[in-house]
Amino acid sequence: MKKTFIYIGISLFLFLLCPWLTVLFAGMNGMAICLILFFMINPLFFIVEGLSCGMNMKAHWWLPVCTALIYLISCWILFDLGEIAFVWYAGLYLSVGVLSMLGAHFGKKLQDTKEL
Repeated sequence: MKKTFIYIGISLFLFLLCPWLTVLFAGMNGMAICLILFFMINPLFFIVEGLSCGMNMKAHWWLPVCTALIYLISCWILFDLGEIAFVWYAGLYLSVGVLSMLGAHFGKKLQDTKEL
């Protein structure tokens, strides 16, 4: 349960406060923050979250879905409501998180039992 609150808190910080900085610093600084977030920090967060959730997938399978929805809602609130590009990004981030979660789950299972 503690891990759930930690990841939800980090995702709220990462997906609400950091994009708000891009809106606050409009122009080239905002675009640089936006590019760093979209192409570096957000995918790394979803990979780390997926790896962590894959260790206990029965309890935390829903966490990548929840953080992808938090990402989508925050981008729609802060940037442009209904923008379809953010749906694509959320889907891509969700797929990265789910693939890393499945990889961690089956890797742990393979390590524990030496078979799938």
